[in-house]
Amino acid sequence: MRESSFYDWQRMIVHDMKSPLSVILANLDLLSRCRLRTREEEFLGSALAACRDLQRLIRGYLRVAALGERGPALELCVLRLEPFFRRLGGAWSVLGREKGLDLELDLEEAPAVLVADEHLLERLFSNLVLNAVAQVAQGGWIGVRVSIPSSGRVRISVSDDGPGMPEAVKEALAGRRPGDEPGGEAPGEVPGGSREADGARSAGAGIGLAFCRLACTLHGGALWAEDVPAGGTVVHVELPMNLVPSGSGLLDEPGEQ
Repeated sequence: MRESSFYDWQRMIVHDMKSPLSVILANLDLLSRCRLRTREEEFLGSALAACRDLQRLIRGYLRVAALGERGPALELCVLRLEPFFRRLGGAWSVLGREKGLDLELDLEEAPAVLVADEHLLERLFSNLVLNAVAQVAQGGWIGVRVSIPSSGRVRISVSDDGPGMPEAVKEALAGRRPGDEPGGEAPGEVPGGSREADGARSAGAGIGLAFCRLACTLHGGALWAEDVPAGGTVVHVELPMNLVPSGSGLLDEPGEQ
């Protein structure tokens, strides 16, 4: 009952955030009609984009919070991966600007399309990149690579040259590796939630990483982290290439049943 009340309270808070955000957006829109200098227009455009991203996150959170009530209902679409990651990469670059971070996108081996829930994947990878941004030092490096390993799945790897992820968080984050049976943690349990887990990753990123696990599980995928020999962490996400429920009609040719 306590846990249920907590999530009800969370949903109420997030829902109430919509009203002041709408006021901020309305005022920023009015400001955009004023005569501004180039630099001011750039700042305003960045603020508007961030507020619209926040609107999408709020709508997404409310939908994700309802998944436990209605079951794992994905909103699948045919996602074109290169434009998807190019768009996200632009937003991530802005976030890393203050630290002078080098963000590298490697999409050479990326498949053209993937059937997935676009909003859940956007939040999943943004959480992983934001977690990396919080950990790396000034002038650090973050890499996002999309490939198709021997497993035949699509793999998205987020690497950084930060101090590394605590072992407790890595073990909880994995839960299920490729070829493994599901781990013992309940879906939605916060990775690294142990009070003994040290480092900012376990404290500040737990809920975000828990969402990442949920998004992977709903897609039938896997999520795990490894140390980088030269220093840092790489978090791998593997997703099935053929996530099309029977009878969905998403990729059916005309006339197919």
